[in-house]
Amino acid sequence: DLLPSEIALSELPNSKAIGDFEKVFEVDLKVPLAISDFRERTIAKNRIESIANDDFNESWSQSLTNLKGGYKYRFNVEFLSTEQKIIFMISGEDNLPLYLEQKSLGFRWFSAFHLRLKALRKDSAKSNNKGIIILIDEPGQNLHDTAQRDAKKIINETAKNNIQVMDSTHNPNLIGDINTNEIEFSKIRIVWNDPVTGTSIQKISQYMAQKPNGSLDALS
Repeated sequence: DLLPSEIALSELPNSKAIGDFEKVFEVDLKVPLAISDFRERTIAKNRIESIANDDFNESWSQSLTNLKGGYKYRFNVEFLSTEQKIIFMISGEDNLPLYLEQKSLGFRWFSAFHLRLKALRKDSAKSNNKGIIILIDEPGQNLHDTAQRDAKKIINETAKNNIQVMDSTHNPNLIGDINTNEIEFSKIRIVWNDPVTGTSIQKISQYMAQKPNGSLDALS
């Protein structure tokens, strides 16, 4: 699920993205809506925005300008107590707030993706569950090069928390090691479908040994 630009109080339990937001930042978005005092509601709002900004700007490294400190992007969360709904906007370096639907699909996907994986990491740590396996199909889709590497970083961090992560990709930014820029051949698997033996998952060495004239396209 993507974070919505607007959501009613009654719809909060139905949104997985909102659930991830609350779990990762350890906040209850219903609380500010119930605060009648404007000053107290503003304090609650500023706290939520601050922790969300810190987290997102740590995960999303793109910057259009060379900032000297400060946030690249800011969440603007408005709590409309009379209408019992929450507005999510985000502003960039021009300080112009935009509804999330006005941002690119890649930006919106990434903002929800990194929250989803962080929420799963919290679940794993809380339950000491070592049996979690995450399957991700084409995580670099709709993302530019820098954001693809950011997604790779989040996947790597998730895999260090007793969670197995398998992703399918055609993107070299998601295969290489983000620290050394070397291809992680030891982690690459090729899915091979044989009309007789069926589908198998092989290491490159196995694939080359059994299919020396195999798909050069897959190997490249």
